[in-house]
Amino acid sequence: MMNKTLKLYTTLLCSMIVIVLTIMAITIGVFATNSNDDPVIIVSLGDSYSSGEGIEPFYGQDKSGSDKCYDLNWVCHRSEKSWGSLLKFPNTEILTGSKFVDVQSDDGNASSYSAYQWYFVACSGATVENVNATPQTKSVSKRISLREKVEYDASIPVQLDVFNDISGDVDYVTITIGGNDLGFSDIITSCVTSCSFLNNRSLYKQMNVALSKIEQTSNDLTELYNDIAEAAGEQACILVAGYPELLDYSGKGAIFNQEEATVINEAVRLFNQRIEVLVAQCRIMDGLNIYYVDVESEFTDHQAYSDDSWINGIDLVTNDEDITDGMVSAYSIHPNAKGAEAYARCVNAKIAEIESTKVNYGTLSGMVCKASDRTTPIGAAVISIYSGDTLYSACTSSSTGNYTIFVPEGDYKVVISADGYISFTAYVTVTADTVTYTETYLMVQGAVGTTGAATGTITSALTGTGVSGVSLVVREGWDNTSVGDVITTVTTGSSGAYSVTLPIGNYTMYATKDGYIATSINIVVQAGTTSSQNGSISPIISGDNFRVVLTWGANPRDLDSHVVGTLSNGSSFHTYFAKKSAYDGSVEVCNLDVDDTTSYGPETITLQLTTSNPYYYYIYLYAGTGSLATSEAQINLYQGDTLVATFNVPTDQGSGRYWNVFAIVDGQLTVRNTIASSADVSYASTSGISVASIDLDLDVDESKDGAEEEDLDEDGTIETIIEYVE
Repeated sequence: MMNKTLKLYTTLLCSMIVIVLTIMAITIGVFATNSNDDPVIIVSLGDSYSSGEGIEPFYGQDKSGSDKCYDLNWVCHRSEKSWGSLLKFPNTEILTGSKFVDVQSDDGNASSYSAYQWYFVACSGATVENVNATPQTKSVSKRISLREKVEYDASIPVQLDVFNDISGDVDYVTITIGGNDLGFSDIITSCVTSCSFLNNRSLYKQMNVALSKIEQTSNDLTELYNDIAEAAGEQACILVAGYPELLDYSGKGAIFNQEEATVINEAVRLFNQRIEVLVAQCRIMDGLNIYYVDVESEFTDHQAYSDDSWINGIDLVTNDEDITDGMVSAYSIHPNAKGAEAYARCVNAKIAEIESTKVNYGTLSGMVCKASDRTTPIGAAVISIYSGDTLYSACTSSSTGNYTIFVPEGDYKVVISADGYISFTAYVTVTADTVTYTETYLMVQGAVGTTGAATGTITSALTGTGVSGVSLVVREGWDNTSVGDVITTVTTGSSGAYSVTLPIGNYTMYATKDGYIATSINIVVQAGTTSSQNGSISPIISGDNFRVVLTWGANPRDLDSHVVGTLSNGSSFHTYFAKKSAYDGSVEVCNLDVDDTTSYGPETITLQLTTSNPYYYYIYLYAGTGSLATSEAQINLYQGDTLVATFNVPTDQGSGRYWNVFAIVDGQLTVRNTIASSADVSYASTSGISVASIDLDLDVDESKDGAEEEDLDEDGTIETIIEYVE
């Protein structure tokens, strides 16, 4: 039952987890050049895994008699050899421990520590609330001689209070926390003090209780990370270290068995994964300067009771430096000196990485649907993100088929799997600090090896008519113009039509012809014949002019392109189906080359800039069933002989009928890419005209050839646009 519970929690977490955040950084400063005026400051917060529990000597240990028992450094078991004391600064050999600032000591004057200061307030037994909210109480019961015994409850200040004693800018904050909130120490003690071979029920019961606390602890950790960021300042980089797997997997006879070791280690891994997700979310969604430090791999084959253990085993007799006398030492199941060095290696590597590189993150978002109808969402599809051949992160699609995942900017391979469907592969580029929407990923049902045919027409973006003699180079996957072998090459006929027979699945056709801009076209091949796998290819554009090409699926049947801009004399223009051309003097600044009213596109606008003011481009859903989100709409923006940008319609922004895509300002692109209930012509900066003065000039009496007037949005089209005029 326990293993099933763990698997369930692991499955749930996989829907949100970023598996390995390996390249995360921000430039903080160069340590080697720091001076007394700008010291490097590190603050170590957290629980026993940060305090160095079990690694003697502890600060204050050398004090005599009862003085030691009242020294909070000793009470908290803050080790002089903790991993926090072993942190190194790039370009120096200075260790943090040599620069310890004791805030409880009168002689702990930070100014005497020149360019480096280390504030160490982690405390054994601390929980999340002891870091940000409530003083920690530690019961001291220590016999120091035959005649003298010290017994009292020590009150440990809230750890975040340390920032009140720091006058300079904090550079790094390190922390391990959360294990005590789940009660892992009690679980380990139960494991080794009960008879494993007679009854595992107690362990399983306690583990279920611990797992049930994950959600609340996660909420508490998110709040804590934000509290640390506020207290330390936005310049401080927060490093959240995970926990190592604790027990050797082979089991150690009567102490614990293989099942117990596996259950406990999997629980630790599960909690680490949740911490990693929370850290990533706080960085991306809350804007915190925070990173996760993985230590699991460093401790592989070095768990407690392994041949070369970096973690203490269970000590059933207290040590001389335990703060209480009795059974089971607090040293048990904590990293030893080698373990502290392992932690320090991991954290030092992260600090060096942060100091040397800077990587910005972006968001990848989209929808997964059935290829057979192109609209039915596929829930619980596993979306795996690869950097090269290395699995970088993964998530699962929601019941609506949508997914969102956070990754550093760069190029990735996306692999999607779902029961009953052919594996799907696509290639994407993620841009920093923005949401990169993919095309709706269409998965094909059937068995591997089944063949089918795809047919379609390649049309000219400028005329909408078929283009003959277009070479179509076919590769597996979507948006794939160079990876892997070419499967086949076909050429369009006199009307631009083509037909290709392939194993069912997803493919890219790279379309080329002299005088045209090379273009990739994604198609699906299903059993039988899959028609309407169309594409568009644009003639090369003269000068610096732009061409905007819209394509979409079968529904809605009619999407309209609109451009709003300003002429040299300050007057405005609005190009769309009713006013297909606009002139600035004798120069045609905007022309609706193709207006498609019956699905698929292309719908094309060519634009020549004559002012530095914004030229806004947006789409309006004019007629037909479905929504923009399910339209599979895609926009290619060309300039000269180059594809400048591609925009896929957002799939997670509601049911508005306007897709505000981008503006071109003084030749530069400003991206909006939002679904809304009205046209937005105000987000780009202007240099010479007020947006309120733009006349959108939509005539209520004008309607399209072949389209009924009631297809217009009675509640939005006219009234919404007039709001901007007024």
